[in-house]
Amino acid sequence: MRISLVTCMVLAALAVCTPHAQAGIFSGLFSTRPSMEPYTGPDAGRLVMSVGGYRGANFGRYWLYFRTQDRTRSGDIGYACGHTLGCADMLTFAASPATDYADNIEAADVIVLPLAPGDYEFYDFEVFYNSTYAQSTFRSRGEFSIPFTIKPGEAVYLGEFRAMDVPGQNLIGLPVPAGAKFQIFDESARDLPIARAKDPKITDVKVALPDVSKIGTPAFERIP
Repeated sequence: MRISLVTCMVLAALAVCTPHAQAGIFSGLFSTRPSMEPYTGPDAGRLVMSVGGYRGANFGRYWLYFRTQDRTRSGDIGYACGHTLGCADMLTFAASPATDYADNIEAADVIVLPLAPGDYEFYDFEVFYNSTYAQSTFRSRGEFSIPFTIKPGEAVYLGEFRAMDVPGQNLIGLPVPAGAKFQIFDESARDLPIARAKDPKITDVKVALPDVSKIGTPAFERIP
C-alpha cells in the first residue's frame, strides 16, 4: 500500500488536501455524500451550467456540491474526464466520448438539472487527483456560498465552471498539483443550445453568473 506524498504548500487559502492510501485504482474516487434526485413535479425549474477542466489538467474528476438554503437537502454535479488516472495531455488520455464539448483548450459537460422551486447554494467542491504513485482529493478549505434561485418553469444559467491546476511540490521537490481553482465564464451562447437539445422544456433562461467577490473564497475567479 502506497501513501500519497502530496503537500498543500500553496493552497492555505484555497483548499485542503486529503491524501488517500492507494489500495486500489478507484480508492477515494467517489464521494459518499447523498445526492438530490432530479425533481419531476410540474412546477420544476432548471439549473443549467457547465463544468469542465483545461486540457493537460492532472485531475480526473471535478465535483460541486449544492444544497437548499435551509440545508435540508443536498446534491452534486460535476465532470469526469473518462479515465481514472486523469486527463493530462502528456498521458494522451482523451476526454470521455460522452463529453458535451471539447477542443484543444478544454473539455466540459453541460448540466441540466430539474429542481423544485426555491433557494439553493453551492457550498463545497471536490477534485480528485490520481497518478501512478499518489492519490489526493482536494476540497474547499471552508464552506462558501454561491446562491441561486429556481423559479417554476424557468431555467437559471450560472456559467461555465472551468477547473485549473494550482501547482505545488511533493516532499522531494517534484512538481505536483496542490489543488484546483475554478474560473467562471459566460459560455451561454455555446451551452444553452446544448442544454435545450438535452431538455426541450427549457424556454426562458435567466443568465445569472455569480459575483465572485461575494463567494467568500479565492478558489473562484470570474473571467470576462
